[in-house]
Order: sequence, then structure tokens, then C-alpha cells
Amino acid sequence: MKFVFLLFSTLCFSAYVPAQEESPAPVLMLYSYSYDIPWNVSFRAGLKRELSFQSDNIRIYEEFLDADHFSSADYYQAFHDYLSAKYRDLQPQVVMADSTPALDFLSTYPQLFKGSQRILFQTDSLDKHQTTEDSDWSINIVTDFTTSLENALALTSATDVYVVVDTMEAAGRSRLSAFRQQSAALVKETNLHILENQPLPVLKEQLANLPEKSLVYDLLMFSDMEGQHMAPFQVAQRLSAVSSAPIFSHWESLMGSGITGGYMISSQSVGGLAVRSASAFVKGETLHLEKDDGFHYVYDWMALNRFRISTSPLPENAIYVNKPDSLLRFYRWHILTAVVVACVLSIISFLFYRRLLSRKINAKMLVLANTDSLTGLKNRRAIHPLIKHSMESAKRYSTPVSMLLLDIDYFKKVNDEYGHIVGDQVLTTMAEILRTSVRSVDSVCRWGGEEFMVLADSTVAEKATELAEKLRDRVAQAHFNKINSVTISVGVSQYRPGESFSVWYDRTDSALYDAKHAGRNRVEIK
Repeated sequence: MKFVFLLFSTLCFSAYVPAQEESPAPVLMLYSYSYDIPWNVSFRAGLKRELSFQSDNIRIYEEFLDADHFSSADYYQAFHDYLSAKYRDLQPQVVMADSTPALDFLSTYPQLFKGSQRILFQTDSLDKHQTTEDSDWSINIVTDFTTSLENALALTSATDVYVVVDTMEAAGRSRLSAFRQQSAALVKETNLHILENQPLPVLKEQLANLPEKSLVYDLLMFSDMEGQHMAPFQVAQRLSAVSSAPIFSHWESLMGSGITGGYMISSQSVGGLAVRSASAFVKGETLHLEKDDGFHYVYDWMALNRFRISTSPLPENAIYVNKPDSLLRFYRWHILTAVVVACVLSIISFLFYRRLLSRKINAKMLVLANTDSLTGLKNRRAIHPLIKHSMESAKRYSTPVSMLLLDIDYFKKVNDEYGHIVGDQVLTTMAEILRTSVRSVDSVCRWGGEEFMVLADSTVAEKATELAEKLRDRVAQAHFNKINSVTISVGVSQYRPGESFSVWYDRTDSALYDAKHAGRNRVEIK
């Protein structure tokens, strides 16, 4: 059943982007992770944008391996069977895979989509010439930690670099190894601090107390290292919120989490590259990659200001997130909006003034008409429609409903001995006990005098009796100011489909009468 659910979930998230020609080449895009992680969201944005420019010869179908949640061999086999069944009559001409899990999946099942050209995007590649199988078309977005770290050091004048990394998987170990190699000429070994597989609470404390002239480099974490899976974006959010030093990274999909940014691989650009590569293959063309293809200088304006990092040395083509508009442009928009809104409101306000005022008055009168003025509970007028609705539900859907009638024992004696002010206090205290002791789906009203009603929806008589006993006990245990104790008697009955309200009520009232005559402070059911 588990795998049926997983396959159904994957099917729900499958999508395709229609092309413009009648017979475009089918292209399958296999993502490593789930639909909504920031990397995939940005990748798909770049893919769709590029398709709008050149979608004449390909149609892209999308599938999500969801390896960030499921990675067992059984799940991979189930996913393989799902793909085989779904694309049995639609053989993709090109199969593209994004990052290590998807690449590993295709390597595990070499016969899957046999005859399709595989284009493999290796976004953590350490070698521009790294390849997989001879028949695969590998596009290696070569990791460039050197340029990234050079930029971070130049902006901060930092001497110590603290590296946050998750090496529980081979890809993390590979990233750390590459970072060590590429940073060796930039940072002394003694100034390079590797925070490897540290629990998230420990990391937060460490980053909150870093020495001056430090920077943090995020090499991605996929859990809190205490058993809870987390997306790298979520980890970056938590770390940037407390870090006393700016955080840099190599992945643009982390932008918006609070990190500073830097020279980053752009998943949106890689998405566009995916479309261009598939289109080039279908057309029989050669795809030429430049060194900076897939990379941008991206910075968070708020993070730059937070750590007082000057923007003057930043590249001219840098992209900024969270950068506010100029004051003039900002206020011009607000002023124009305010003028338009004021004009519209001035025209319509008079037309609707009386109507709105009338609605408010009617609404307030309706509340007053349906509320007991002393206790704030519903009154008889308010509960009658609820009773009618519950009776109809019981008749039509056999939904049980029970009625509780509660009467304060010897209440006349309370008024006679202590006065009506104390009697009113007893009633309001009683109302509060009932209001806070029933479920939100139950209805409580002051039926009249010292008598209250509880309408218990979806409740059989036995359960209603348990509720009545609970209410009786809570009243008996409650403090009523000058009175030592107050007790109640309760009658309970379940509605019998077909009987009228008066018959049902009389039966409940008879049960209350029995409770009174059996000694009071008790519950009777009929």
C-alpha cells in the first residue's frame, strides 16, 4: 500500500509543458528531489522561460524522484515500475537527469527508456570532462569554489572561514573534498574550520559567537543531524537568523533564506540550459558551454546591510534580492494609489454608508436577540434552529444527537437566603462552567430561569450521560462565592428519528424530573 500511495503522489505531481508544433520530440526531465524545493522551483522557472523562446521541436514531461524523502531500493524499484508503465506508449527521445540521485537512479536501471538519449546534468561536478556512460551526453556544471570564496574574502576581509557541511552522503563528502582543494591557496589550514555533521542546535550556538573577521560558507545540510530531515534552504534560514558573521554559499536556490549570497550556481540558468541542450540534440547541433554558464553573482541586499558590506566592489552585473525601490519611486506609487483609493472611496462611501450602518445595527440586534443577557449563552430563540438541524441530520443520515437538561438544585432557596444578586452570580458561574466543559461542536443555552440545555451533536445517550456526569461533578466542585456548594440535576435523552421535538423534550424533561425526585445532584437517562 505504501508504494501505491507513493506512485499516486508522484503521478499527481507529474506535469508537462506543451510545445507549439504538432509533433515535437518527447523529452523527459527527471528531477532528483521533490516538486517544491527551492532548487526545483527555480530550475523549472528557467526551463519554462527558455521554452517560451524555443519550444518548437520538443515537449518536456517532468517527473520527481523525491529522493529527499524516499531513497530505499524498494522505492526506486516502485518508481522504475511507475515510469515504465506510464511511458510504455510514449518513448522519450531524450531523458534528462538533474544531479546525483537522478543520475544514480538511471545508472541502476540502464534498460529503462532503452534507446533514449540521456543528457545528464552534474551540478556538483569537479571535472569539466567528467563523463558517465559513453552513450550519455554529460553536461558538467563545474564547481568553482575558488571564485566563490575569493569573492567572499574580498568583501569581508575575513581571515577565518567556518564551513558548514553534511557529509552523511557521498555527494557531501565530495563537496567538502573539492572545497578543501580549491580553498587551499586562499585560506591557511589553521584558519579553515570544518563544522562537519554538527547538530543544528550546536551549529546555531557556534555561529552566534564567531570571532571578528570570520565568514561562514554553507556546503549544504540535509537534516538537523538529530534525525529530522530538512531542506538545505530550511537549515540556511535557521543558521542565518543567528549567525554573527555573513554566510556565503554556491547555490542560488538558497537565496531568500537570509544568507549573503556570492558567486553562485543558478538553478534557473541550468533549467534554461536543459532546454537548450535537449533542443540542440534533437536538431543534431552541438552545445557549447562557457566557463560562467550557469553561474551568477547574487546578493541579498538586507544581508549586505546587516553586516555592513559595501556594494561598491560588487560586480556590475550582480543580481540583488530584497533590494528596495528608490524612495521617489516608492512614494510616487503610494501617492498615486492613495489618490485613486481616496477618489473611489469618496464616491462610493456615501452610497454604501446607510447600507453598512443598517447591516451593523441588524447584526447587533440579531446577536442581542439570540443571546441571554445575563450569562452570554444562547437563548431559546438561538438554539431552536440548531435543534431542528440536528433532528433533520438524525432523520436523513442517522447521525445521533442527545439533549441534556440541567437544573440548579434548590435555586429558589439561594435567591431567598442570599438575594437575587448572588443568584445571578451563581447563574453566570454555572454558564461559564458549561461553556468551558463541552466540545466546540456542542451548543449550550440558558433554557429559562435556573435551567440550561446542552445539545450534544454526534453523541449517543451513553456518551451524553458521561458528559452529564462530568458537568455535574464540575459544578459540585466549583466555588460559588458566598455559597458553600451548588449542585445540579440532569436529564438526558437521545433523539429518536421520527419523533417531534416536543416528544423528545418531554422525555428529557421527564428524566430531569426523575433526577430531582430521586434525591437531586444526579443524572437520569430516558
